[in-house]
Amino acid sequence: MLQISWFVVQYIARWANGDPRTQLEVVTLILIYILWWDKPFDVQKPLSVSSRASPLFIAKKGHGKDPYWATC
Repeated sequence: MLQISWFVVQYIARWANGDPRTQLEVVTLILIYILWWDKPFDVQKPLSVSSRASPLFIAKKGHGKDPYWATC
């Protein structure tokens, strides 16, 4: 977050001074904006990943109907 903020501040400062800006910087700012648009903030519950949810565990217990996982 700090690095992105610094990048934006530097870009705005160069724009305000009339210094040249590159197309790469513009594209980078647009991509950062797009990638951060749906970022989940204020997450209340952690996501727990355990080995019991793996497809191999399900196939060993006979719950998997997919022949690929049944042969593993």
